[in-house]
Amino acid sequence: VGLFAQFPTLLKPVKGVETAVRGLHTQGKGLCVASSGGHEKINRSLATVGLLHYFEGRIFSGQDVERSKPAPDLFLHAAAACGAVPARCLVVEDSPTGVTGAKAAGMTVIGYAGQVPADELVAVGADVVIHTMADLVDTAAGLAPAV
Repeated sequence: VGLFAQFPTLLKPVKGVETAVRGLHTQGKGLCVASSGGHEKINRSLATVGLLHYFEGRIFSGQDVERSKPAPDLFLHAAAACGAVPARCLVVEDSPTGVTGAKAAGMTVIGYAGQVPADELVAVGADVVIHTMADLVDTAAGLAPAV
């Protein structure tokens, strides 16, 4: 049995992520996904956890660019495709390579310390770090002048 076939039983959403994404969506924030993963993996993952409808048409993969994270290319590609100015983009990242790429693209970064220690995300440039997705909407609002 392939990994994708096991997603419904193996893959669980990060606690609070649906509420956070819904909150940002309700506020009219433009949302997209810029992931190093392939399109099939991203789409299946989002569908499995019930988030795909928030991002349809705004899903970008490392497959879309010559250089993926930590290069800024994926973030710049996503911003351009969404008609966004990089300096006004807010990125939520859970990895040092992602934080590095987003900062190199000139974007504001919220580090999510779900599996990586907060100090590692700060060390590579995260502007602020959250430990729970329940903090995302308020943290993003606090960074609003920068984005």
